[in-house]
Amino acid sequence: MANNELAARSDARLQATLDQADDKQEALTWIKQAGKPCFIGESSENLTAADSLRLIERLYEHGSTQVVAIDIEDAGPIESTSTLIVALPDSEPQREAIFAIESEIASQGGFDGTPDYGQRYLMLHW
Repeated sequence: MANNELAARSDARLQATLDQADDKQEALTWIKQAGKPCFIGESSENLTAADSLRLIERLYEHGSTQVVAIDIEDAGPIESTSTLIVALPDSEPQREAIFAIESEIASQGGFDGTPDYGQRYLMLHW
């Protein structure tokens, strides 16, 4: 399968995920305006609230055009998500930096990182 076909399939899947998610928000707005601590991760793997904010800021610093938190869970005094969908930049060095972040997150869960096929979106999942 050609890279452009893989990219198109990945983009279609992630666009459908975005379209169908009821509990989604632009991540920086969510984390800054929730009025309570917001965490990214999965239970014991949660980033601190400060590290969660810093991760989102890093993604934007590396050229992400949009970072969306999906499946946001409201647990009373806190909110959390285990999934971010990142709109990728065109610049190769910026893309490499974002894919390196995703690869680090994937390896912490025992998985391989996602290859860059030229896709427009990338999912970060804990």
